[in-house]
Amino acid sequence: MTLNFKTAALALGVAAAASTAQAADFNNSGVDFANVDRWTGTYAGGHIGTGSSNQKGSKNKINGGVQVGYNQQIGQFVVGGEIEAARAGGLQYQVGKGGALQQTWSGTARAKAGYALDNVLLYGTVGVTTARFEGKGTVTSGDRWHTGWTYGAGAEMGFTENISGKVEYSQTRFNGVDSTIGGVKGSNNLVNHAIKTGLNFRF
Repeated sequence: MTLNFKTAALALGVAAAASTAQAADFNNSGVDFANVDRWTGTYAGGHIGTGSSNQKGSKNKINGGVQVGYNQQIGQFVVGGEIEAARAGGLQYQVGKGGALQQTWSGTARAKAGYALDNVLLYGTVGVTTARFEGKGTVTSGDRWHTGWTYGAGAEMGFTENISGKVEYSQTRFNGVDSTIGGVKGSNNLVNHAIKTGLNFRF
């Protein structure tokens, strides 16, 4: 696995520290970050990142997509929900005997909860995802969709009243994914790690 939890945690830690350190500078930019409800509202945006499976030798693959969500700020606490559609660029899982499953499209619905520090939001996520898998190599079973679950954490910083940027890590698990090789049906638990950066526009 090329992308692992320690790498993602380090990246998020650096992003969170940099965001928090810059919060005071942004507060002096003339933007009203004192508004206690600055994270409340509907937003939409896009993201790009990289991901890999948890298997040894797995290569990072570029992924990207779009998201739309809603946040509600209560004091410094923020809760919300988000729906995401994404494309995984060739992310593969080896299932044995020369066979592999390649993840293509996915859709995710997740809940969010976080803590706001002026124009910086630190948050965690958990949700349900469904993804399409295509058989590769010796896999003879057809393409199929499979549902799993995902969790992660991120840091988001507001650049203006309406535009913010984020860095986010997520781990996704698909248990009991079926495939057929040489007429023999098997089942595998698939796990991937991803880190992405994105922009959101708040309405």
